[in-house]
Amino acid sequence: MAEEAAKTGADAPLLLSFRVGRDRYAIAVTWIREVIAPGLRIAVPRAPSAVWGVVTHHGRAYAVIDLRVFFNVAGAVPALSPDEQRIITLESQERDIALLVDAVDSVGPREAIRGGNLEASAARWADGLCSVRGNVVGLLAVD
Repeated sequence: MAEEAAKTGADAPLLLSFRVGRDRYAIAVTWIREVIAPGLRIAVPRAPSAVWGVVTHHGRAYAVIDLRVFFNVAGAVPALSPDEQRIITLESQERDIALLVDAVDSVGPREAIRGGNLEASAARWADGLCSVRGNVVGLLAVD
């Protein structure tokens, strides 16, 4: 039984877990190019409110989506320290996009859980719930 559990953990895809407001989410590391600290942002006139701005990194310009605004939690929960905020740049052939999150928690294998609910504002963007290093997270559907 212990061998089965060890094998399942070793074969499970790695996820990066992060926080947006009080909630925790995760993305498969295969979707992630880099995690960077927010730097100089370029405002985008007439962009949707969830577009935090554009940042350049390693010669690429990323449109950054603020997940607090996108999931409608900006006013509901106080933000963490700006020093903890991170931008997660995503790997995509079609467009350079990134996500602004309150903090990055950890990287670990996907672990199954039973039960639980996601906030309604985030549920349509998720592939359900799972656990990463003992924390229940909503698994974001990047594609």
